[in-house]
Amino acid sequence: MIYHEDQPVLAGGSGCGCSASVFYGHIINKIKKGELKKVLIVATGALLSPLSYQQKESIPCIAHAVSIEQGVI
Repeated sequence: MIYHEDQPVLAGGSGCGCSASVFYGHIINKIKKGELKKVLIVATGALLSPLSYQQKESIPCIAHAVSIEQGVI
């Protein structure tokens, strides 16, 4: 929905950027039309590093969850 088929998608901001784009560009319209009543959006992210993985270190991760219900927007 966001990237072209031939566009290289690497790393950085994909969790928060894509979830916000999809929510405000697509899902919020479905809520306004009454097609969706409740939506849970979870943006995730991880600090992936080949070096950290090779050294068997943990991978820092984060997730933000937002619950949206019709009539609250």
